[in-house]
Amino acid sequence: MAVRFRGAVALLSVVAGISAYTYYRLLESWNQAFTLVNGVVIPSGHAFDDTARVGGWLLSFPLLLVALVQVLDLPPRQARLRSLVLGFLAVETVILSYPAQIDTLPTGHWLWWSASMVPFLLLVFQLYSGFGRMILEHPPETRSLLGLVRTLTVIMWLLHPLREVLPWLGMPGTDAFLTAQAGLSVADLIAQSICATLLYVVAARKSTSSAVRPPLHVSMSMPDPS
Repeated sequence: MAVRFRGAVALLSVVAGISAYTYYRLLESWNQAFTLVNGVVIPSGHAFDDTARVGGWLLSFPLLLVALVQVLDLPPRQARLRSLVLGFLAVETVILSYPAQIDTLPTGHWLWWSASMVPFLLLVFQLYSGFGRMILEHPPETRSLLGLVRTLTVIMWLLHPLREVLPWLGMPGTDAFLTAQAGLSVADLIAQSICATLLYVVAARKSTSSAVRPPLHVSMSMPDPS
């Protein structure tokens, strides 16, 4: 692995560790809160605590986006700026969406949900508008993978605001809860497993090709010594 991508690989490893610990805690809480009888999920009387998931998001989502920026191999100043912007938008989306999860009053719920959509939409805009040209500058063997990572990331983020809508669309409470938990688990799988693996493959391929081709942000033409 090229030296310039080792930071991204380290971040992806941290994301994997956070994901493993988060789902260990969620599994413990789930086993205490529910039992499966004849294929039917029945509450046991203990509350299911998914705050571990929110805490995991606060760490893993910004780190995953920073790893994406590092794999794109941008100039240092631009990489720092992009990392700060994307990380801030990710954290704000998670923080603002949490009150919408626990607020049982329609006014408060939709207020917080609307507030969380602002950084969410800005994040999606950055991923498509800000990163489109950068992805197109990559060779075909990595361009398609980066495009797939971007698409999966947006799909992953779309599942989170949809979670807050389900209970208010007439879906029964238990069905809405189980559907939301299943959707969030799929989103986490996409983000913390599939996207992380694809970013690692991109970093590995770019490390191999860098032996014969300079990084994309370096000019391909050399000045005339004369």
